[in-house]
Amino acid sequence: MKKILALVKKDLISIYLSPLGALVLVSYFIMASYFFMNFLGNYNLALKKASAVQNLELSNINFNSFVIENYYLSLFVLMIFIIPLLISKSLTDEKILNMSDILFTYPITNLEIALGKLISLFVFLFNLIIIASLMPITLGFFVKVDFLILLSAIIALSFSGLAILAVTLAITVFSRSSLASSFLAFIFLVFLFSLEMISSQINSNFVGLLNYLSPILQFKPFLRGLIKIDSLIYFSSILLVGVVFFSKGIGAIRRS
Repeated sequence: MKKILALVKKDLISIYLSPLGALVLVSYFIMASYFFMNFLGNYNLALKKASAVQNLELSNINFNSFVIENYYLSLFVLMIFIIPLLISKSLTDEKILNMSDILFTYPITNLEIALGKLISLFVFLFNLIIIASLMPITLGFFVKVDFLILLSAIIALSFSGLAILAVTLAITVFSRSSLASSFLAFIFLVFLFSLEMISSQINSNFVGLLNYLSPILQFKPFLRGLIKIDSLIYFSSILLVGVVFFSKGIGAIRRS
């Protein structure tokens, strides 16, 4: 456990003190602010239109569905861009500081290296999620917000982000180039997040499978406060498969 924590500490210091880490933080906050203000503006516009129309119940204009659901779904999709940057940053530091050779010869297991890398990147990703969540949390003191749904969205975004981060690391572990790893991670995530759109455009026996494999469709129920066993199994399986193959990939590199 001490070896994992030491690796996590090293990676976090490297990420937070790097220009790319600061750029990711600022960029993520700017994009999150844009999405939040846009959805909040749509909500206010819907309220104005509803109040101008007779016999239209204002209760049908729900803040959670207009703002919270769309906002956290947008944050989820932003991982297409954030995760490749984080992976590229981590791999670049390893090569510049020649830490890869040190790690692979140090008395530490493949699983410990995999967990250390995954946890450090997830901690940074979780910090991004918390920063982005400050806006709806603060607004909740002035507008009626279902904090249980908000908490469900934060937990779901964190857990699904951890799972997708793990499987993306497993996909890119064999790449020797940080740029290639970043590009491969981006292509993989674009394909993964496009499964919902692909399934809606085809008519075959594979539609059900594509819908199940779509992270967006598995993520959406959590935004309504629904806990589906299928979704939990889906993200748990991705996390487990990602950790196992990432660890196996590290082992293969150490033996080569």
